[in-house]
Amino acid sequence: AGKNIYLSIDLDLQRYMTEQFKSDKGAFIAMEAKTGKIIVAVSNPEYSLNFMSSRFSSEEWDKLINDPNKPLNNKFSGSAYPPGSTFKVVTGMAILEAGISPQQTMYSTGSFQIGRTIFRDSHRGGHGTTNFYKAIRESVNTYFYTFSREVGIERVAKTATDFGLGEKTGIDIPGEEKGVVPTPEWKMKRFNQKWLPGDLVNMSIGQGYVLTTPLQVLMVYQGIANKGVMYKPTVVDKFVSFDGKVENKEPEVLRKLPFKPENIEIMREALKEPVNKPGGTARILYFPNLPVSAKTGTAQNTGFKDHHSWLAGYFPSDNPEIVFISLVEGGGYGGVASGDLVRKFIIKYNEKYNIAQ
Repeated sequence: AGKNIYLSIDLDLQRYMTEQFKSDKGAFIAMEAKTGKIIVAVSNPEYSLNFMSSRFSSEEWDKLINDPNKPLNNKFSGSAYPPGSTFKVVTGMAILEAGISPQQTMYSTGSFQIGRTIFRDSHRGGHGTTNFYKAIRESVNTYFYTFSREVGIERVAKTATDFGLGEKTGIDIPGEEKGVVPTPEWKMKRFNQKWLPGDLVNMSIGQGYVLTTPLQVLMVYQGIANKGVMYKPTVVDKFVSFDGKVENKEPEVLRKLPFKPENIEIMREALKEPVNKPGGTARILYFPNLPVSAKTGTAQNTGFKDHHSWLAGYFPSDNPEIVFISLVEGGGYGGVASGDLVRKFIIKYNEKYNIAQ
């Protein structure tokens, strides 16, 4: 007899979050910060397991595999997307590691020009004088344009790979995508084209060639939540043998981030601001008695009428218990579509586990 597998999925929360997606397309993951165990993993739209376990015609199968909504795709670890501004924590860490003070400022006018190309800010009128904390709080594109050029593509790309982007996390579900961390060498090999200054500018805010799975972005925020330690993601809680012997799935350290502890601490402080400070992009997640840290993302894409909506973070801020990521395909602004889903999840989680202070 084989062993029984008990999943780490919390059925109540899984069912609830699946219902919340309704007609939205995308993914949602919630993970225990200090174990890597996944308690919610939604990929929407789904398909009926009853369909797969019964006889079906070739026409029905063709309809399923050619469905433009791609229900057979596992969107949380098997599909890669431009991560938008959730990637700014990667660029931000590269900036801090290069020795640029978080208090150093630039002036955001709303646009940034290289040659004849103009790159826009999230506010057309600009954000004014901006340091690192304000850049994270208000998601100031031009801050990342400016300082990513100062630190260079090599450092930004290395920081991304240090976080594990561009490679599989090793989750115990098949079909995981690696994503893309673009470099001048990658672009020459892939397109036979030279790397341009605008490529780094786009990459600095999670656009251009960079691609990540929602799970990879979740792992970046898990590493920050855990002050530099990443635990391997898993959907297994324990194994039980036929004679009743229990084997708990022990947390497995995936990597230790090679960044200075003080820079990780600066990032942890900065990630409180989008939720807790005026002008923050994730104010929807403010709870008086449950501090949340989070970063929104709004990613341009092809094939959708609106941008992809991202939101990544963890709670409680100072002693994180849960890390989360939400992606709504074509959902628009990150703080709205994904913000609404994450807020509902946090409320439901707190109702069940009562962690509010």
